[in-house]
Amino acid sequence: MFSFQILEVGIGLALVYFILSLICQSINEWFASRLGMRAKSLEKAIRKLFNDPKKTEQFYSHSLITSLMDGERRPSYIPAKTFSRVLLDMITPSSAAEGITGIRGMKGAISQLSESEIKGALLCFFNATQENLAQVRKDIEDWYDSAMERVSGWYKRKIQWIILGISLGISGLLNADSFTIVNTLWRDDVLRASIVASAQKSVENPPSFDQDTSPRSIDELYTDLQKLNLPIGWVGRDNPRALKDDPRAVPDDFRSWVYKVIGIVVTALAASQGAGFWFDLMKKFVDLRGVGKKPEEEEVRKDKKPNS
Repeated sequence: MFSFQILEVGIGLALVYFILSLICQSINEWFASRLGMRAKSLEKAIRKLFNDPKKTEQFYSHSLITSLMDGERRPSYIPAKTFSRVLLDMITPSSAAEGITGIRGMKGAISQLSESEIKGALLCFFNATQENLAQVRKDIEDWYDSAMERVSGWYKRKIQWIILGISLGISGLLNADSFTIVNTLWRDDVLRASIVASAQKSVENPPSFDQDTSPRSIDELYTDLQKLNLPIGWVGRDNPRALKDDPRAVPDDFRSWVYKVIGIVVTALAASQGAGFWFDLMKKFVDLRGVGKKPEEEEVRKDKKPNS
């Protein structure tokens, strides 16, 4: 019984963190979309590769790149094949030849480029392929994909810090105190059972982790959080609704504030781990609880069976 109580508290806590993670992810995606953060990160990487403002602008002015733009917004993603075609077109602007003469002309154009990662890579590819333009294209695409993997890693690390900041703000705004949540789940059997049932429904109907989010989806997630009936939110002590020991009440002494702040920070750190992490953990907890419940249910059936 004691072990199941701990497991059920863990399920409830994982569900809360899961919903908060989705809220933080939605807010982050909304801001990232409005501010064009992905497009700016890609442009920063392209500028670093060329190390030449004029060449960078020439690259972005190419028809294959402008076709990827959303209005005035620069693209947030450029396929490797498109990149290689634009790059090769830039070093042979007036020639469509793909024979030896064309390749030699390209080498001459490459030598005129500013010292950069692109120049070094192109010289290496052309010298190694022995006039094989198809192989050069493939090498450029592979090199570009590798560069974009590094950009993606950098962007994810940056976003992780942003999500942590959002998590701190949301956890503080909602008074999502992990210590209070755990204490409530531990003491209230009815509430704990209700939240475990909600977690089971979530596991049975896994949500889409689509990155396209909207303010409406954030409202829906907040409604889901409210439906859990946990002591989340703030209540002023001068509010007639506030009870003497209401965990939502604003702390009235330094020690209580310290516990409150630590509890909120713990929630923020947990929520910043991502919705996928907490959904997987919640599913494992629910499955583990289901396995453990089977012997119990078998005993109940045996007790109900009439004696022969």
